[in-house]
Amino acid sequence: MPKDVIHYLNREIVKVVHMPEVKERLAIDGAQPAGNTPEQFAAVNKAEVEKWAKVIKAAGIKAD
Repeated sequence: MPKDVIHYLNREIVKVVHMPEVKERLAIDGAQPAGNTPEQFAAVNKAEVEKWAKVIKAAGIKAD
């Protein structure tokens, strides 16, 4: 996907998740809007994949 499209969608989504009614609903569900950039999201996602890959490997978990 072109980066300009990604950044446009990100800006619009951040606007929505910071609307009071959306923030309230997210809070009810136990979530918090991050509103980070696509690059920040990619970094967080990469770190999570690496962290959980280690846990899965250490536990010997296999997909059926």
